[in-house]
Amino acid sequence: MNPIDPHKKKLPEMSTRRLGRPPKAEGKNSRALILEAALDLFSTAGYEATTVRQIAAQVGVSDPALYGHFKSKAAIREQLFEIHGPRALFTAIEKIDLKQLAANPREFARVRLHALATRWFEPSEHKFFRFMLMENLKSGIEPALSLAEVQAPMRKKLFELARWLIETKMAIPAEPNWFVGQFIGPIQALRSEVAFSGEKIDLEQVKKRLDVHLEQFTAVFLPKL
Repeated sequence: MNPIDPHKKKLPEMSTRRLGRPPKAEGKNSRALILEAALDLFSTAGYEATTVRQIAAQVGVSDPALYGHFKSKAAIREQLFEIHGPRALFTAIEKIDLKQLAANPREFARVRLHALATRWFEPSEHKFFRFMLMENLKSGIEPALSLAEVQAPMRKKLFELARWLIETKMAIPAEPNWFVGQFIGPIQALRSEVAFSGEKIDLEQVKKRLDVHLEQFTAVFLPKL
């Protein structure tokens, strides 16, 4: 047997990283990778058809490792709702400064609507919206998924803001729920159009349409501005 040459260049060791697992260099921790994989699967196969094992396999971790981050598939879905969709919007609305709103309601709303529209074009938001629509059309899901229930906190906060605008006489006298419906109805319709239009509509077009809606809305409901 030939002696080992100590000067011979050592061959690089084969990586032990499991196939399909994104490298840590991407800057994402395991929890974020699990959520990303789950959203991808939920938006294509659906919530019921997706298993924890499939999510773990896509990330490249074992089932027990996944359960170290989330106790169940339902917990993963719950976290996705906290990050995306109506609950995420509610979090933003909840932090509204009323003094800043009162100073210039039109500009205040415009900036936030533009930020919201920008999120609509993010790939993860596309997936979440598709997932939410898919599951809202089904029944028998545990725990039950109701689009109206998911939107309830956001509507409640908008109701409070509408009532404040009416009580301070910044807005015309109106029933707050109707006021909210007139404001968010066209926005929700535009959100659906963005989701299903592919590349037929771009962000700048959406921002312009939101501006038109905002101008029309304020002209009717906040005429003193």
